[in-house]
Amino acid sequence: MGRISGSTAVWVSLVVLVMGGCSMVGGRGGRVGDTPLDPVLSAERPSNADEAVAVRLLEGAREAVALGDLERARRVAQEVVDRYPGAAVSGRGLRMLVDVAFAQSSWRETDLLAQRWIDLVPEDDPRVVALTLLQGEALLNDGDPGGALDRLVAVRVQAESEVAATLDLVRRSSAVLGAAALDLRLDALARGHLFRSPLMAARARYFFNNGDDELARRSAEDALAAGATGTDADLSRAILAGRIDEALGLTGPVAVVGVLLPKSGPPALSRLADQIEEGIRSAATAAGLSGRVEIVVEDDRGTAEGAARGMEALERAGAIVVVGPLAEPELSAAVFARVRPIPLISPTASHVVAGAKNVYTLGGPDLAGARALARWAAGSGISRVALLHPRGAESEQEASAFTDAFRAAGGTVLGQFLYDQGTTYFQTQMHSIEALLPDALVLPIPADDVEIVAPQITFFGIDTLDVRILGTGGWTRQDVLGAVSPRHTDGVVAITPDPTGQNESPGAQALVRAYETLYRRTLRSSVPAVGYDAAGLMFEALRGGARSPTNIAAALGRITAFPGATGQLGIEHGRAVRDNQLVCMQDQTMSPIATGEQPVLIDRRPKVLPGEEPPAMDGPPFQVVCPGMRPPGGI
Repeated sequence: MGRISGSTAVWVSLVVLVMGGCSMVGGRGGRVGDTPLDPVLSAERPSNADEAVAVRLLEGAREAVALGDLERARRVAQEVVDRYPGAAVSGRGLRMLVDVAFAQSSWRETDLLAQRWIDLVPEDDPRVVALTLLQGEALLNDGDPGGALDRLVAVRVQAESEVAATLDLVRRSSAVLGAAALDLRLDALARGHLFRSPLMAARARYFFNNGDDELARRSAEDALAAGATGTDADLSRAILAGRIDEALGLTGPVAVVGVLLPKSGPPALSRLADQIEEGIRSAATAAGLSGRVEIVVEDDRGTAEGAARGMEALERAGAIVVVGPLAEPELSAAVFARVRPIPLISPTASHVVAGAKNVYTLGGPDLAGARALARWAAGSGISRVALLHPRGAESEQEASAFTDAFRAAGGTVLGQFLYDQGTTYFQTQMHSIEALLPDALVLPIPADDVEIVAPQITFFGIDTLDVRILGTGGWTRQDVLGAVSPRHTDGVVAITPDPTGQNESPGAQALVRAYETLYRRTLRSSVPAVGYDAAGLMFEALRGGARSPTNIAAALGRITAFPGATGQLGIEHGRAVRDNQLVCMQDQTMSPIATGEQPVLIDRRPKVLPGEEPPAMDGPPFQVVCPGMRPPGGI
C-alpha cells in the first residue's frame, strides 16, 4: 500500500483542494460565468445509476488520498476514468490521477495524463498553467529538461506569480542543457519571447563552464541586449567580468590539477607520498570543487629524471597547476622541464628554485615567524640580544630574518654564535653570552637541538642573569614540549601557528572532516596536512576563476589568510608563510603573550642573615614565570 511521504504532501493537499473546489460539472470544458467547468472524458452520458456509482467511487478515492493510501486512490480513480468516462466527475478522476502519479514519482505518466486533461479544455483555461508547470517539473525530474522546456513554451502565463514560477522552471531546465539543445529552442522562439533571455544566459553559462570565453561573452552580451533581468542579468554580468560564482552556476571549466610524487620510490618515501596524496585529495573534497577538478598523478620515482618526465606528462594532460615534487632536486628538474610557467607548489622542499617563475614551497624556514618574534622583542623593552644557532641554511635564514627585523626596529645584536651540526656541549658559547649580558638570547634552532641546548642554558646559569630566552618554531612542537623538562622551557617566548597545540584550528578540523569523509577512517598522521595545505592554496587561487599561469600566480600572491591545517597561510616571495602567534611556555603549555609583556625572573632563594646556613630548597632557586601565571608551588 502506498503511503504519503513529506515530499508528496504538497501534491496531496492540491488534490484535496481541487476535489473540494470543482463542484460545477458538465460538457467538455468551458465556463459558467467566471467559473471554468470540469471536462468530461466522453460525450456518451451514463445512466443516472452509473453516474451515482462514479460519484461514490470518486468520493472513495478522495478518502483514500486523505488517509495516505495512494495505491487505492489510483485504482479507484482509474475505475472512474475507464468505466464511466461520460460521467460528470470523470474529469476530476483524471485530474486526481495526474496528482497521484506525480506524488508517486511516475514522471512520464504524470506528463501524459496531464496532457490528456489539457486537451479537453480551451487554451485559455486558467487551470492549464498550473498543470503545464506540473508537466515541466515531472519531465525535469525524469531527466528530460528539453522536454520540460518544450511543454512550457506553449503556456500562456498572465499572473505575476505564474511568470515567476514559469521562469524558475525554465532556468532550472536550461541549466542542464548543452549549447546545441539550447540553440534548437532559441531558434524556434519568436523575438521578444519571455524565454529568450533566460536561454541566452544559460547558453553563456554553458560556454563559460566549458572554457570557451569568447562564445560565453558573446552570449552574455546577447542576453543583456535581449532584456535579461534578475538572475539572468546577474549571470550575464558575472560572465562578462570573468567571475566564478557558484550560486549562479558559474564554476568555470574542469581544471586539471597535476600531482608529482615519488609513488614508486623507496618504501618510506612512497608511504610519505601516499599520505601527502591523501591530503591533496582531502583538500579537493574540502574545497567543494567536486566535478570541476580532475586530479592527475604522475610518479617522479624520487629522481630528477623521473620528475622531468612526470612534468612533461602533466603538461600533456592539460595540468594548469602542479602540487609537488617533495625535494629540491626533483623540484628543479620539474621546473626546467616546463614548457609554460605552470605554477608548482612543493609541500616540503626546503628551497624554491632561484630565478624560476611561479614556484612555491611550504617547506623551509619560517622567516615571517622570526620577524614577528623580533618585532615583539623590540616592542617589549628588549634592546640588546645575542643569537645562538647551528650552521645551515634554515637556521641561518631564520637568524638573518630576526636580526634584520630587530635592527630595523632599533635593536642591537651584540653577538651571533654559530655551532656545527651535531655539537652537544656549549660551554664556550655560554660563557661568551654570559660575558655580553644581553637582554635576551635568541635561539633559532631545529626542534632536535632544543633537547640538547635548553638544559645547558640552565646548567650554565644563563637563566639566573635575567636574560630572556626567545625561540622559533622548533621550541613549540608538542613532541619537544613533552620531551624537555619544564625547568628548561618555562618562560621561553616562541612562535607557533597552533597555540593550543591540539590541532583545533578551523583548517585542521576541515582536514579531519574531509579526510574521514573521503577515506572512511580516522586521521592519525600529521603528514597529510602538508599535502592538504599545498593543494588548498592552489584550489583557493582557482576558486576565483584564475586559469592561466599569470592569473593563478597573481591569485596566489593575494592570499594572506588561507585557513590551512598547519596554520593560517599566505604566500611571500615563493614561500608559504604562516600567521604565527607569540606564546610564553609554562609547565609544558603555551599561553599568548602580548607586545609589551615579558616573563618575570623570580629569585626563590630564602633571605638569610650573615653567617646563617641557607635552608634546603624544594625546587630550583630561580624561576621564570610567564605574564599572568603563577609558578609551581604557588610562589
